Amino acid sequence: RYVIGNNIDASDTVNWNSAAGFNPLGNNTTQFSGILDGLGNKISNLTINRPTTDYVGLFGRTNGASIRNIGLLGGSVTGRDAVGGLVGLNNNSNISNAYATGSVTGANSSVGGLVGYNNSSSISNAYATGSVTGQYAVGGLVGENGNSSSISNAYATGAVTGGQNYVGGLVGYNNSNISNAYATGAVTGQFFVGGLVGVNTNNSSISNAYATGAVTGNQFVGGLVGSGGNISNAYWNMETTGQTTSAG
Repeated sequence: RYVIGNNIDASDTVNWNSAAGFNPLGNNTTQFSGILDGLGNKISNLTINRPTTDYVGLFGRTNGASIRNIGLLGGSVTGRDAVGGLVGLNNNSNISNAYATGSVTGANSSVGGLVGYNNSSSISNAYATGSVTGQYAVGGLVGENGNSSSISNAYATGAVTGGQNYVGGLVGYNNSNISNAYATGAVTGQFFVGGLVGVNTNNSSISNAYATGAVTGNQFVGGLVGSGGNISNAYWNMETTGQTTSAG
């Protein structure tokens, strides 16, 4: 059980480990399984620059963890697969009252402003405002929302750019539940591109949600989602998204 007692200026991490920056807490073999309560404090200017490393974020990989009441202000996070500002792979864990405002870059897949891959986990009362760049499953808040997971009371406002497929303003690839959420950032990708979600599978649902950011792609492009799934009480802005249909 851990708490953050004060705000932390992490500017010096830009020079750590031969410019690789901060070493994420938890990885493929040693996952973080504790409780972290930030007590409303924030970590500023965190730098992680590991473009060939998977599971990258302040926490690289969690399992059975609880992370709450914490903010990441500014900074930048770079990795390969499962990359997020706060958590790279959030597994069987809960995140609440959390935000990130820095930029996030992934060389490949599952890249999100707050969480890269959310698996059998919940995220609530959360937001991300930084730009997000990756190839596949790229989202302003979460890259991939996996099985038995939920995202609620959340939003993202940063620009999202995917070099390939499954790109969304909030979530790139959704295979579970999203409720009470919105996205306002511009979204750019190739296939399955949506203002809110890139792919919303048949096993998933979206409710009480909207998108307003400009959406650009080649095929399966929608103002709200790139492709279907179960959607209720949701809308997109045709003028600002530039899309006349909700789903590609």
